Amino acid sequence: MFISNLQEPLDLSFSPGPTDPVHIKKGELIAEIDENTIAKLDLIYKQAFEETRLAEEKLKGLQDCGTRTS
Repeated sequence: MFISNLQEPLDLSFSPGPTDPVHIKKGELIAEIDENTIAKLDLIYKQAFEETRLAEEKLKGLQDCGTRTS
């Protein structure tokens, strides 16, 4: 899910270059991660954090409305 208040959407069309690791198996360690990958992972983390915060605020608002009308 994309958060509309971020300036740029997450580009999921990234294709690995000749030095990027490919076919990574679950649990396999990656020895080298380029700056572009780190930036994308950071953006994913920030988006997930913001989505969680917004969902918690929405849930709290719904709970507050429910206690007022009961």
